[in-house]
Amino acid sequence: MAKPSPRNLEKRRKKWGIIIALVTAFILLSSMLAIVLNDNTGTSIRYRGVGFSQKQGFWTAKLDGKELYFYTSPDEFSAINISDSIAKRIIDSRMIYIVFDPNSELSFLGAIDQISSDLYTELAPDSIFVQRAVTNESTMYPLPIANCSNATSYLPVMLFQIANETSVAMDGNCIIAHAQTNRDVFLIKDDLQFLIFYGIEKQRP
Repeated sequence: MAKPSPRNLEKRRKKWGIIIALVTAFILLSSMLAIVLNDNTGTSIRYRGVGFSQKQGFWTAKLDGKELYFYTSPDEFSAINISDSIAKRIIDSRMIYIVFDPNSELSFLGAIDQISSDLYTELAPDSIFVQRAVTNESTMYPLPIANCSNATSYLPVMLFQIANETSVAMDGNCIIAHAQTNRDVFLIKDDLQFLIFYGIEKQRP
């Protein structure tokens, strides 16, 4: 039997890489939902004057006339302590690049895939566009290549990295998001989403 050509082998490798990433993302999201669903239902919390309640396993809040969904409670995601100025930069720019290393662990990539999709869906109606990019060329992620050197005052870059501690800080025009665990990626997303819509609502006349 003839050996597969290098081109066919590459196609197979790419196909299986995508399948593995999708399965990992599904498992990660299922685990997150299981954690949330185990929380007590009927709980209500107020955070910065905004009411949060549990609905279908998520935390929900109404901001700027929209019902937003959060994986974690405000008691948890507010501990990330993202600066309001970071959210304002994104609001004013109307666009953000979410950048990650495509060679990271598959579970981390699954978390990035999910929160990127969430932010894209939530922010698009307010004309804030989310574009994904990678730090280096990848067959699994055929996306633009970008890093902090591409960040400008008009186009902020949010670089996600695995680190020994979780933090989000602005370095020039680049937002550096360090996540210690995959769950911290969701905490960062929840805090950022809240601050963006909280800021949009405050800007309304």
